[in-house]
Amino acid sequence: MNRRRIHDLDLPQMVRRLPSGNYQLRGFGIIANKNAMLHEIWAAYHARIPAADMTSLRYFADRYYESNNFTVLQDRTKEDKRECGKRPLIYFEGMDCTRMTAPDLTEYLTERFKKAKRRANMELMWLKQVFQNAIAIGLHPGPSPTAELEPMKLSREQKKEARGKKRLVSDKDYQAMLAVVPLVGQVAMEIAYCTGIRPGDLLKLRREDIGAALQVEESKTGHEYTKTITPRLMAALDLARALPGQPFSGWVIRNKFGEQYSADGWKSNWQTWKKKLPKSQQFTFQEIRIKAISEAKGNKQEFSMHSDAKMLGIYDKTLKESPSHE
Repeated sequence: MNRRRIHDLDLPQMVRRLPSGNYQLRGFGIIANKNAMLHEIWAAYHARIPAADMTSLRYFADRYYESNNFTVLQDRTKEDKRECGKRPLIYFEGMDCTRMTAPDLTEYLTERFKKAKRRANMELMWLKQVFQNAIAIGLHPGPSPTAELEPMKLSREQKKEARGKKRLVSDKDYQAMLAVVPLVGQVAMEIAYCTGIRPGDLLKLRREDIGAALQVEESKTGHEYTKTITPRLMAALDLARALPGQPFSGWVIRNKFGEQYSADGWKSNWQTWKKKLPKSQQFTFQEIRIKAISEAKGNKQEFSMHSDAKMLGIYDKTLKESPSHE
């Protein structure tokens, strides 16, 4: 149940009277002192937030980004959610969200689904969270226009097409790429394959993370665990000492100045390196993670550290073998 205001019912939304008697507008601080008249409080409120802005999707989104449910997320997850909000914010610019209906959202999502199927469903989840928060803090009267909307399902052909976008890199293509990248690329490829960790987590590895095992902290989930250091992984970690910068401390994967690669910087370099191969042999750096998980021996979920077996299924590209009668 949403908490309803039982005192100061004549005050604007998001404004409360502090124990000191002063009036505070959430996100803006104190807007009037304890001796202010009601009309002065409303004037101060509208001076900061025009009435029309209070019902915009952008305002709803900003309040969601200030909420506890958002602020406790990992930085990578926050970035992903903000990315999901970019197109809806543009599309619904200027619309009164208290008058928004399920058909309004369905029209938008249907068009988005034609161009970006997975992203459309992610944007729906973002909209659900934004409206849920707006209702909880009294910006929207409820119910949410997203309440009855479900993620759009893919056909069998669409699922097959989606799976095919990320392939299982062959040993031949892997070795071909290993031969054309510089030393830093070789080190990164081998660590990525041996561990199966995400590219972002690989780029933030430091020398102090290397001990009896490799210490990993996932940016996306916040999970911490260790990776067994095999002879192949140790060879890659030792090779990293030959990279420019501080050889025995600092970033494991580093540029010529000894500094950490940004995600965009690394992606740009990888795009340049892979063009040295024929297009049929090119692959993304992320696809090394798919290769690593698919080819892992034993318990693949323990190797990938996915808490959800369904997520493991997205990365494991090996075909399941069914027994036959002898």
